[in-house]
Amino acid sequence: MKVLFAVLALATVALAAKKSRMHPYSAKSNQAENQYLDCYDYSGQGGANIRITDYIENLAQAGFDNMASSCCFNGVWMLYDEPNYNSRNLEAASYFGWGENYCDDFNPDIDNKASSVRFSGAPDGYKYDTINFYEGKFFMGQEQYFYDDAPQFNYDNLGRSVIVTGCSPWTIYQYDNYQGYSLCLYPADTSQCYPNFYAQPSDLGFLSDQVSSTRKGCFSKNIVYGKTMEPSIDLKSFMKVFLFLSTLAVTALASSRPPFFPQVTRSNQQENQELQCYEFPSYEGIAYRFNDYAPSLSPFDFDNVISSCCFNGAAVYSGWGEGACFTFDATFDDKASSLRFAGAPDGYKQDTINFYESKYFIGEEQYFYDDAPQFNFDNFGHDTTECYPSFYAEPTDLGFLASQVSILQHLPSEVAMISHFVCLAFMATTAFASSSKPYMYPQSRKSLQQENQYLECYAEPGNTGKHFRFLDYAPNLASYDLDNVVSSCCFNGIWILYDETDYNSNNFGAAVYNGWGEGYCTDFDATFDNLASSVRFSGAPDGYKQDTINFYEGKYFMGQEQYFYDDAPQFDADNLGQSVIVTGCSPWTIYEYDNYQGESRCLYPSDTANCYPSFYAEPSDLGLLASQVSSTRKGCFSKNIVHGKTIYPANGSSKLQHSLQFSAQAGPVVGSNLDDTKKPFSKTQEPGGGNQYLDCYDYFGQSGQSIRLTDYAPSFSQLNFDNRISSCCFSGIWILYDRDNYNPDLTSAVFNGWGEKYCVDMDSNFDNRASSARFAGAPDGYKYDTINLYTGNYFMGAEQYYYDDAGHVNYDNLGRSAIITGCSPWTVYQYDNYQGIAKCLYPADTINCYPSFVLENDLGGLQNQISSVRRGCFSTDVIHGKTISSQDDKKGRSLVTGTNKPKFHPMGLMGLGRDDTGTQGGTSQSVRCYSGPNQSGQQIEINQQNIEDLSTLNFDNLAASCCFNGVWLLYDDKTYNQGHFDSPAFSGWGEGFCTTFDTTFAGLASSVRYSGAPDGYKFDVLTLYESNYFMGKEQYFYDDVTQFDFDNFGESAIVNGCSSWTLYAEKNFQGDSICIYPGDQSNCYPGFFANPIDLGSLGNRVSSAKRGCYATEKLIPPGI
Repeated sequence: MKVLFAVLALATVALAAKKSRMHPYSAKSNQAENQYLDCYDYSGQGGANIRITDYIENLAQAGFDNMASSCCFNGVWMLYDEPNYNSRNLEAASYFGWGENYCDDFNPDIDNKASSVRFSGAPDGYKYDTINFYEGKFFMGQEQYFYDDAPQFNYDNLGRSVIVTGCSPWTIYQYDNYQGYSLCLYPADTSQCYPNFYAQPSDLGFLSDQVSSTRKGCFSKNIVYGKTMEPSIDLKSFMKVFLFLSTLAVTALASSRPPFFPQVTRSNQQENQELQCYEFPSYEGIAYRFNDYAPSLSPFDFDNVISSCCFNGAAVYSGWGEGACFTFDATFDDKASSLRFAGAPDGYKQDTINFYESKYFIGEEQYFYDDAPQFNFDNFGHDTTECYPSFYAEPTDLGFLASQVSILQHLPSEVAMISHFVCLAFMATTAFASSSKPYMYPQSRKSLQQENQYLECYAEPGNTGKHFRFLDYAPNLASYDLDNVVSSCCFNGIWILYDETDYNSNNFGAAVYNGWGEGYCTDFDATFDNLASSVRFSGAPDGYKQDTINFYEGKYFMGQEQYFYDDAPQFDADNLGQSVIVTGCSPWTIYEYDNYQGESRCLYPSDTANCYPSFYAEPSDLGLLASQVSSTRKGCFSKNIVHGKTIYPANGSSKLQHSLQFSAQAGPVVGSNLDDTKKPFSKTQEPGGGNQYLDCYDYFGQSGQSIRLTDYAPSFSQLNFDNRISSCCFSGIWILYDRDNYNPDLTSAVFNGWGEKYCVDMDSNFDNRASSARFAGAPDGYKYDTINLYTGNYFMGAEQYYYDDAGHVNYDNLGRSAIITGCSPWTVYQYDNYQGIAKCLYPADTINCYPSFVLENDLGGLQNQISSVRRGCFSTDVIHGKTISSQDDKKGRSLVTGTNKPKFHPMGLMGLGRDDTGTQGGTSQSVRCYSGPNQSGQQIEINQQNIEDLSTLNFDNLAASCCFNGVWLLYDDKTYNQGHFDSPAFSGWGEGFCTTFDTTFAGLASSVRYSGAPDGYKFDVLTLYESNYFMGKEQYFYDDVTQFDFDNFGESAIVNGCSSWTLYAEKNFQGDSICIYPGDQSNCYPGFFANPIDLGSLGNRVSSAKRGCYATEKLIPPGI
């Protein structure tokens, strides 16, 4: 067989400047010269040499691979053990040095090993202000750099290491547009403009791999200093070296706040805040003066040694004054491990208010110099006149407003100005945190609740031995001398025990035990006996039957928690909730976006009459909204209802009892009835065709085991009926989907049927494939007037439905497909309030009220553009959908998705893959082919479309030359050589690359398709093909996929974009694995794996895939 590959001509060496020079207005006074690096193949700067002035991603192309033994640095330079800056192996060695003509010999770890090199900062001066982010630690992998403010990054959540050059600090932020958690990163010396190196994720703390925007200057109280070395007088020996395994002390000398603003009056303030502490009582021994936050005293060799201090300002033991001194008593002597001040750094009398996470000013802090209309956490107020601090040390001091903070604020006072201190009468030595939640308001339903929540745990089985009654959260049971000794407990309320401290926050693979009831006692079995290290309750402290919703960072209720007693239009920690517990009698609605917008789900308690809790323990229980929840409302305002898990009390039992045990290996058995109505009943009185239901069977001819659906079923696995359906009887309008949650991938197979007790066998394309199902229209009658809009073609993905006019749809610009039910037409509009382009969508039969099915191509210019709808026809542009008339007794039909792919950035809410909005995706995919050589003769252009039969375009066996934009595959036979795998194929890619076919392929092409995303061939996409040379069936993925439609698949593959992919031999990322790479990660050129041998041991054995490299075996594509 003959297979041809054509590629765009490319430069063989990537020597292009990666960075532009600084703008003309940049100060040049501090900069001696442009950056360059002289390297030699012998120590002592001897032997062959090379001068490097720009990035070199492969030194072999410069004839200097694995040769460098010494270098002279001018600027900031990094050398890497592997090509492409260690992009394909972030565990390889790296070396960086900086200075002005600083020369050094390499040690054995890097000698003769450098394979790529690049500089950091501006090319025309390492002292210019820049910030440089790197994909891996020690400045390896992909890089993003900025000369100025950047409200959004090309690659979001990047930065496991950072280099700051120049004289200015930079502020990095968790979210776009300078929002979320922030840190200031400083150069090593702001006067001399020396660079600073944040080499490891630990240097960046919480923001490692979480940075989404940056500003030049310091706008955060949280300041982190990197690592550098002081220069000699002449900068001749100024450098810093890191190898991969280097171990460096991390010092936390963070300046926690900016000085107070200049317009604030300083008249009441004598001097900046400072604290001088001594090793011995009476201010004797070794001393240290602090003028900033010290989150750890270890770097000062002062941990647990302080016996006395002198205060200027307000500091936390707690003491304050102007020169006031104090010797600690036995309760605090030699115990201090961290310290900070309160108020402004340049004057404790400046007007500030300071909030703390826990009592006695412990934990996270928020402070304000001015009005704050919105807090990161809860809302509080302040009042100010005089200038002496006042301390609100316990929740009881704050009354109703006490939540998770104590306040240090300025209040009126008649006390004269004196030098003194205020010392708290009691300081807890262990973290016996105050109640983590406020009690419910008095008007809350208390009649159903017998008592407050508490948990009694024992060191021996049978509720014997050493024990403790817990009334509140306990993040570390060692504080109670109960760590890893608990063998039995009695539950009153809802309690969760964790294998590790801090609720398994640092290990989501650890075990969990959840129990609830009233006086329910149990012994732990061997899988959890003597494991518990932390414990907390869920719900309100004064009654587990109070209405609450509780969100958790990890599955099985692990990690960080957010809870709500009432509506919350915005969360403190956005997009939280891998697991949820609902308590009380009321359901709750969760939403994808702030202010109750976006995709929604109703979460119900397990029993609304008895107010039994419901547990959503895993992301799969929450479907599309797992880790995507941003707001919540009490009550059910969505048609999509999801039931969690619980265990009901036994009949006649006097005690409620429930326990679920979780581990990383196996979760609880899933059980769900899914029998609550998803949609309200229609308010119209005309006959609606009867309630909708669906009877399905696991054998043809409506035989075998069966199931009746009366409502949405997002996962048949919860009903033990996944991939079992062979026949169904339709009463109403029902859609069955190949995947859970109604094909969120928007590409899998669909079967749509409707009628009144219409029965049908599934054809071979859909037999034993159904994994979810839902109806369209009103639950009490498919003939009631409704319009149903879907984010995907063939009625896949998220859905919105309307019984009446809607001037604004919940999800704007929706509608790749629609179903019209009832007798009335509907008008859909481009803009809100019935404005813009309008089209009328009609039912199939307005007399008999038969439904109409409107697909993507039927909507013309309004696909994914619908913003409002009205019942009735108010447009001259009328669209009739598709249906099957009553002469066939309302037969169903199989609607398997078409050949087109969704865009990488779809306009619908069911966004596929990452929102890499800033990523350069390359040109959108198109190909223009000609019947003659050299782009002559008859021509045809194909845009973002797969054509399985070119005869439909009158171009079969005509193509003699083509021009490619993107990655395109042409085949000798129809349907991509399906069944004819010995036929020729042709692969071409590039941007405007044109070629003439030779005689072996000219005039042969009968089908054509592209690889990758339609709107950009450089977006990250993995495509696997049934046969070699990209022939036959295709499966493609924009993101991780745990299970394929076709298992053990892939004799060939194409990798689009910049990212590597990991292929696995088994489902759920199990079994043998390999990494495959694109052709060029820097330029995002595609990688072609044309034969099974190119895929190593996994040729035709792939069953799941994950974006990124997580395997030790790595394969690069053969040169094509």
